[in-house]
Amino acid sequence: MLELLKKPTLENFMHQAKDFASKTGLMSSTAQDVIEAANASGGLASQAMLGDTVFAIAPYSQEFPLYEALQEFGQVLEYGISTCVPRLLYD
Repeated sequence: MLELLKKPTLENFMHQAKDFASKTGLMSSTAQDVIEAANASGGLASQAMLGDTVFAIAPYSQEFPLYEALQEFGQVLEYGISTCVPRLLYD
């Protein structure tokens, strides 16, 4: 946690999350394979602490290669990240 506080960026969060999952022994071999594929495609990935779920991010230019790499392992859900201040959204 201290390493994340020293450099509170999204990229550092992803690195720290992956290191935590790996060092605690919570990362499955399947998740490790998915994370390696995500990294090879230009993204950053880690394992969620519940289940065998991997989450990943990538710059816009690497979005499609990351999606294709993850698709080889199963269902992929894609979401965006807002960089704006919190606000209410209406349909």
